[in-house]
Amino acid sequence: MRKIQNITEHSFKKYGTRIDFTAKDGGSDFEIIISHETDPWRIAVLRVKDKAFTGLEKHPHSLETFEPLEGMCVLLLSDSTDKKDYEAFLLDQSVCLHKDIWHGIVTLTPESKVKITENLTVETEYYKFDQPKEIVVD
Repeated sequence: MRKIQNITEHSFKKYGTRIDFTAKDGGSDFEIIISHETDPWRIAVLRVKDKAFTGLEKHPHSLETFEPLEGMCVLLLSDSTDKKDYEAFLLDQSVCLHKDIWHGIVTLTPESKVKITENLTVETEYYKFDQPKEIVVD
């Protein structure tokens, strides 16, 4: 298992966008981080109970946000056709994945809840690991 990384602008850039307020003091109190004008979206809450990754999924035509609400989660991400070439990130802030990013999520606590925003209709491709991938916390 790979070491869990913190999400930074640099470490996360190839997978998506951190959702964070970046406007300077004295500027606007409202900032649009991501907009997509052609596809309607939906908002959902995902309850996460899995402790090991059994596979990954991707959405070729939808961005997807992951916004932690309760508990502590890890995102496993890959932008490669080789799904074994992945990185793990502690989900301690809201992020938006690019389209076509392989991803999976597990909890480090008994249960977690994550807000997800994505297209109203989502095409999903799945990849199943030969063996579950456990989380190693240093």
